[in-house]
Amino acid sequence: MADIALDRQLINKIGELDDSQKQRVLAFINDLTEPRLSLGEWLDRAEALQAQFVAKHGPDHFIHAVDLLNEARE
Repeated sequence: MADIALDRQLINKIGELDDSQKQRVLAFINDLTEPRLSLGEWLDRAEALQAQFVAKHGPDHFIHAVDLLNEARE
């Protein structure tokens, strides 16, 4: 059973926030409630990204850490 006093405290605190702060709280709550990837799903995505990278740069391409960061930003 839900703790009504706790729910009321949350509602009151959220009511005190400005719109920007409410957006941040909502994003945080959404992050808490979204399902996480299983290890297998994560590995599948990592392998797909690796295949894209190899297709773009070739199998023998050496990349520096700074280049990896720049690639991620793209």
